[in-house]
Formats: sequence, C-alpha cells, structure tokens
Amino acid sequence: ALLEPRAESRGWIVGPTLDLSQRIFRHVEHVLRDRLKHRILEIDSREHRIVVRNLAGGSSEARAKSADNPTSLLGEALDWLVVDEAARLREDIWPGFLSQRLLDREGWALLISTPNGCNGFYALFDRGRSGEDASFESFTGPTTENPYVSKGLIEAERSRLTRQEFSQEYEAKFLGEGVLPCPRCGGPSRE
Repeated sequence: ALLEPRAESRGWIVGPTLDLSQRIFRHVEHVLRDRLKHRILEIDSREHRIVVRNLAGGSSEARAKSADNPTSLLGEALDWLVVDEAARLREDIWPGFLSQRLLDREGWALLISTPNGCNGFYALFDRGRSGEDASFESFTGPTTENPYVSKGLIEAERSRLTRQEFSQEYEAKFLGEGVLPCPRCGGPSRE
C-alpha cells in the first residue's frame, strides 16, 4: 500500500491495543530500513509515522493507530487501512470509527485476525464469503497449512488445547459455525 504508484496516499495500521500497534509499526519500520531505505522520506518512531517515496514518485504515509482510544480514530480520510486482530476490536470500532475513514478517498481495508466467535469480524467475513457483496472478499490461511510453522509444534498444540481452541487458533475456524446461530448476527455462537 505504501509503494502503490499514486500522487499521494495515507493509511493506517490499526491494532486493538497500543502495544500491538507499536509492535506492528516497529516491524514495518524494520523492513523499510532493512530493504527499502532509499524510499524512506521520514520516520517518526515516537509519533508512529512513516513517509516513503512510492513507485510513482509521490509520497505515501502510514501511521500506527490504536483502537483502545477510539476518539483518536476520528477525522481523517484514508486511502487504505490494515487492521490486525480485527476480531479483538470492540464491536463499535469498525462501524463507528474506522469504516468512515475510507469514504472520502474511496479507500480499501484489510482486516486480519484469528476468529473469535460471533462478532463484528465474523459478520464482515461472512459478507465476503457469501458473495452477496462484491466489495468484500474473504479468505482463510490456517496455521496448519503454513509451511513456515513447524508441524511438530502445531501437533504439540493440538494435544495441549481443546478441540475447539485448536480449531479457532490453528485452523482459522469460527467456533460454533453452523451449530448454534448467534441471534444478533446469524454467525456462530460463543457456545
């Protein structure tokens, strides 16, 4: 997103907590310093802000933001938004604070998360999975299929966790899906 050829772009990397947002920002900063140093125009680690020269010669800015202070998410128009651990956000964060950031600039969002039962993330995931909304796309990437994670460690976790915990955390499955629908969103219940 930062390197997309444009005159300019603005985006946020959002996590449910300040600690997680800062961790993601440090990783992005490290990758840029290590591999794309020539593109860096400005890095302000204290403000969690990175500005780079994109592939069109324009400038692109990314900021790390935290959803634990939702009023800090108001008032800015964005081209893109990446939300990590989206299923852990408070229910009001996406519809009340984040989705509107994308309207003015016709932006896009990538919501990444491990499932967490019936919540707003599941409802958004289901919009893409059902095919009823062409502006949504949903996909899963189970840890069990990740070639970079030790199969032995995954199997050790399988023996340590309950079947449901393992299904959610390592197989990217929404617990209860198709068994007891949530009365609020129609997705899986937390039972």
